[in-house]
Amino acid sequence: MAELGLGVPTPRKYWIALGLVVGVVVGLVIGYYLNAATLQYAYRLLESAQQPPPDVYVVALSPKGAAFFLTAMGTPITTAQWSGGAARVAGAYRDMYIAYDGDRGKIFQITQGLEIKNVVYIDGLVGVYLDEKGGYIYALSRDKLYKISADTLDIVKSVEVPNGVYIAGVNEPSTVVYVLTERSLVKFDGDLNKLGEVAVSGKSLFVGVLYFFVGGDGFVKSFDKSNRQIAEVKLDGGVSQLLACRGILLASTDGGVYAVSIPDLRVIKRLDARGILYADPTCSVVYAVEDSKATVILIPSLNTHVVNLPEPLDGLIFRTGAGAALGGGAARKVALACGG
Repeated sequence: MAELGLGVPTPRKYWIALGLVVGVVVGLVIGYYLNAATLQYAYRLLESAQQPPPDVYVVALSPKGAAFFLTAMGTPITTAQWSGGAARVAGAYRDMYIAYDGDRGKIFQITQGLEIKNVVYIDGLVGVYLDEKGGYIYALSRDKLYKISADTLDIVKSVEVPNGVYIAGVNEPSTVVYVLTERSLVKFDGDLNKLGEVAVSGKSLFVGVLYFFVGGDGFVKSFDKSNRQIAEVKLDGGVSQLLACRGILLASTDGGVYAVSIPDLRVIKRLDARGILYADPTCSVVYAVEDSKATVILIPSLNTHVVNLPEPLDGLIFRTGAGAALGGGAARKVALACGG
């Protein structure tokens, strides 16, 4: 009977080593998929956690005579009468709202009861910046810059600024007003003393705590506070408005709303939304308002929700459940400091 050849016995240490290698490989594979799943789950949680504070609601003013009370996500609650006509809301100051109508050259105060309190008229009014911290309104016309008391709407001072196009400002740490003209960007302090000038032109402007942005025909440019240009991005259509929230810059164009990163202006997404941009005071929701349509944009997920109302919308007012006014406030400034 032939002897079976069993070969040389394999030492036990090789089996142990092989087991260790297999265990490490399996552990890495399982760890990778668990980690990837965890990251995806965390991102889904982040996307679903974009709801604004539950006690915040929106009052949408219609130039046709109605005020629509909506939840923060745009669900209609009730309606009221509004006799103020067109009203682009600049923000809240104390217990009232500051609004303006560029076509009529009118700046006015709106009470909590949606009544017009005081009015001042500026010939050729282009835009308004409300400095709620300092208590002043800065109004730009085609040829002048005005400083107006937010309490009484009395004109405090004015300076010549030819060919004014857009106005923006910031009040941290002190008030600086930026005026975009047809040829340059001019900086003023809170008393309308000229601080400097930058050779850049455009159609729209946004000023944040760290950077400022200029938009024009098919472009957006970013600058630091030393006036050094950081980046430029080409977009389809003219940029009518810019708004930064939580490290994202939204550019409203006639081809949609573009979301770009700050400050390098990398295009993140183009949203099917148009119109005037309003940010809630926490900078977690932005509303794009055009006619009777409002597109709710959640920040930073950029998910959108469309609300349609029976009348065209104009200005948006933000309130808490107690009816108190919500202005830009410190919360939004902190959010802007993170990137805007």
